[in-house]
Amino acid sequence: EIARFITGGAKLHPVSGDPVTRQNARLRRFTEPHNQPLSAYALAKTLKWTMTDNCGIYRDADRLALAQDKIDELKDQFERVRAQDTSRRLNTDVLNAIETENLLRFSEVIVASATARTESRGAHARVDYPTRDDENWLAHTMAHRQPDGSITLTPKPVVIDYEKYPPQERKY
Repeated sequence: EIARFITGGAKLHPVSGDPVTRQNARLRRFTEPHNQPLSAYALAKTLKWTMTDNCGIYRDADRLALAQDKIDELKDQFERVRAQDTSRRLNTDVLNAIETENLLRFSEVIVASATARTESRGAHARVDYPTRDDENWLAHTMAHRQPDGSITLTPKPVVIDYEKYPPQERKY
């Protein structure tokens, strides 16, 4: 589905600069000294509980705002993340830092998407918007990070065989 979407004319966002140089600098940063280093493990644990407590299946605008505030705080703290192991081979400390950085980025996208989607559907239940809204939200949410770091959300139409699988509310 995504491959067809991209080859079918989806707007591709260009990669700027030299990605190899940028990624090498990213990796080096984790092994450079810092006067107040922070462990990626501790930050990842805080992020996990932030997302669990504020962006679980049952969500509301207030808790999503708390999650975004905490993610912003963790992103600032992430600048201090350093690996204790400074070796250049099979460094699980650096790998954990990279994974934690990626989790921060994805968490930010999840919270932005959940905040924007003002309805409840399947495993996304907004207690402040308890009903499904096919008129406005029968679409996939595509997220794009802008050069300034902000996230732009755009809808991607859902391909549905209306005769075979008409959209309907889940009932339990």
